[in-house]
Amino acid sequence: MNRYTFAAAVLGLALALPARADDSYAERARAFLDALTLDKVDPKVVETLTAQLTAHLEGRAADPESDFIGEALLVAYPEYRAAMKSWFRQYYEQAGNQLKAVAAGTDNDYLLAHANYFYARCLLQLGSFETARGILADVARKDELARFNRDYEVVFYLGLAQGQMLMRDDAHRTFTAFMKDYPAAPERYRMLATKIASELKVRGENELYDLSDRMTLVQNYLSKQISGKDCQKRETEIVELLDALIKKAEEQEQSGT
Repeated sequence: MNRYTFAAAVLGLALALPARADDSYAERARAFLDALTLDKVDPKVVETLTAQLTAHLEGRAADPESDFIGEALLVAYPEYRAAMKSWFRQYYEQAGNQLKAVAAGTDNDYLLAHANYFYARCLLQLGSFETARGILADVARKDELARFNRDYEVVFYLGLAQGQMLMRDDAHRTFTAFMKDYPAAPERYRMLATKIASELKVRGENELYDLSDRMTLVQNYLSKQISGKDCQKRETEIVELLDALIKKAEEQEQSGT
């Protein structure tokens, strides 16, 4: 199974996944409501959401897959709701454009973090791995993660984006931190994190796999008409790796091994 097979499996995960089962869930939700008030959201909307939070927390044990902040953002911000409607319909290019506009037009840190996160998810679906990785790296900062009830998702997808960019050491560190920091994350995420980290190690150590991955990445660049310094660097690495493999094969042939 190659990295794109893994990506297809990961990117097909359902959005509704269990939230963290600790006190920070309620603390983050209440801080979010305070931010809505400062953002001058309709007081009636804030009042309704505040009442819903009380009921939400009381019934959360029976519905561990809930995400108060994510759901409340859909209620409080129509433009975000419209963008996420496109996301759920898998109109990733349209959703990406909408989410980018939402992020550019808000001063609310929670809305900004969620819009950027899902914008990056759209970019992953569209194959723009480097741009997605940069956005996810920003969103995965500790202060930004506090804006999410499902912060583990952000860290997981950062690792995935790093893997897609063949930043194998960075991806391995990210997935290792994920396993340590999120023991209560959904088992499917933990299972995939372990498997992807192992796969990255194997592919990095196998010269032919490594060559194939590098060629695939360059093909992705070229298909998107990206021909900057990073693409040129990747092409040079491929030529050097090919030269090394040819030289190794010639030496083996001469030695009779």
